[in-house]
Amino acid sequence: MTDKDPSLKHLPQSASDYIEAVIKKMRYRKTVRADVRAELLEHFADALGKCETDEERQKLAGELIIEFGDAALLARLIRRGKRRCRSLRQKLLAGCIQAIGVIAILFSLYTAWFVTGKPVVETDYLALLNRMHRDAKGVVSDDQNARLDYDKGMEVFADFDEEESEVIESYAAGLSREPLTNDQQALVDKWLDKNQSSWGHFVAGSKRPFFYHHAEYGSENLENELSQLAYPIHYFWRPIRRIACWRIWRALEQGETDQALQDCFVMLRMARQLSENSYWMVEHMIAIISTRESLDLMLHIVDTNQLSPAKLKQLQKQLTEFFPDGYPMITLCMEEMKMSGLDYIQHNYTSNGSGGGHAIPSSFKKQYRYKDWPEVIRVPWCTVRSMALATRDETIAMLTKTDDYIIKDVQMTPYQFKVNGSSAKEFVSKISRLKFPDFNAPVMRRRSDMAFQMKAYHEAAIAILALERWKLDKGRYPDRIDELVDGGYLAGLAMDPYSDGPLIYRKTNDGFTLYSVGTDFDDDGGEHGTDSEGKVVSWINKWNIESGDAVFWPIE
Repeated sequence: MTDKDPSLKHLPQSASDYIEAVIKKMRYRKTVRADVRAELLEHFADALGKCETDEERQKLAGELIIEFGDAALLARLIRRGKRRCRSLRQKLLAGCIQAIGVIAILFSLYTAWFVTGKPVVETDYLALLNRMHRDAKGVVSDDQNARLDYDKGMEVFADFDEEESEVIESYAAGLSREPLTNDQQALVDKWLDKNQSSWGHFVAGSKRPFFYHHAEYGSENLENELSQLAYPIHYFWRPIRRIACWRIWRALEQGETDQALQDCFVMLRMARQLSENSYWMVEHMIAIISTRESLDLMLHIVDTNQLSPAKLKQLQKQLTEFFPDGYPMITLCMEEMKMSGLDYIQHNYTSNGSGGGHAIPSSFKKQYRYKDWPEVIRVPWCTVRSMALATRDETIAMLTKTDDYIIKDVQMTPYQFKVNGSSAKEFVSKISRLKFPDFNAPVMRRRSDMAFQMKAYHEAAIAILALERWKLDKGRYPDRIDELVDGGYLAGLAMDPYSDGPLIYRKTNDGFTLYSVGTDFDDDGGEHGTDSEGKVVSWINKWNIESGDAVFWPIE
């Protein structure tokens, strides 16, 4: 007799045990089990009701149990019968519940398999880039590496004290600097004197045939990812730039024009070392700044001093020989960009086995946009996000094709890019952002524009020197700039990166104007460009304009 159901107490023990066994083995809903129990109870009660003694009840109960058969088999038959008798709605609901359960189990197993995947780092792209960079720089003997001299210069570099800082840091050593007082001049001269030895090493380094830096991962780059590489070139570039600019200004204020020009060429030689045959974008960007400042100061010297025809010819020859094939472009840097992308993939995507070649969820947890999310939201979101991304092989194929388009784009001048459009942008626009990570094609375009701008500025400076020579030789400026080519003063016309022709030359009553149509691609007659607020942009920031022209000459 069982205590689970008082209604079974009047039955023989064998009958109650049998009914309980059938109900237990049904494994069905509670309400259905209760109905079946009631039916079996009623059947046994009706059959045993005519028995007069317990012996008869026990015997008949055993016979009935034999007729019903095995409890497990009976339970299975009853369960099937109940299922067949369900309504269509009940059957659909039960099917959905079962399907959801199966899906949940399979998804849990898949998630466990997915999140256990680990990335496999197969290629040392930094070592590969260092080797390619060394070969491109033509490194045969480390004794000729300018880096050695720059390091020596930094060892003896004397930083400014608090009093010197008020002048050296507060006054920009550029064309917009206000004149110094006598006391301020003394402070600057004192600081420059302390750095004579340092400057000597910097000058010696600038005369070396190449600059090569073996890049290494910093201790803060725990993942050793190429995309997070901190290139420590700034530690010696800033002191060189600071000393050079102040030496040039003090030389000009003391009437030492030749010395000022020599120091301009120190900065220009360093720019050439950095930009020629370089795979590192940071070297190109620093070279562009150094080249721009050197040319700014040179043209300022030409504008404010009466240089002889011989000196102008010498300067023109030096500038022409500096970049005989034109200012270096950033094409080699595309290799750094491509390898950075491939290195990111191998650090953040699984290879084979667990994970199935997908992005690991922790790769999204690194991203700035998710760093402040609560962990309970961020972890499942990053997991689902990584599941949605394309596989490693698909992403590599997409990255390779995108990079090929970007390389074609950055080789076009800004004008050609405007006319032909961006094949990389068109390709990327067709790619689902939910399937592939976002790569910075627009950044490369901006940096390419800067290189084309510097190429035009270098050629413009050479043309300006040729025009000044013509004026001193003939007493007037030419009516057309191509007269310089015909007369042997200029090898060729400087091309405008923002048009399909050369830089525009206009002879004026008191001189001439030489300019590019600028970033709005519109010829405004040589009017100095303006910013987004309509204010005229300074001559040294000639390219940072919203409208108007990028004017090289005259200097304002």
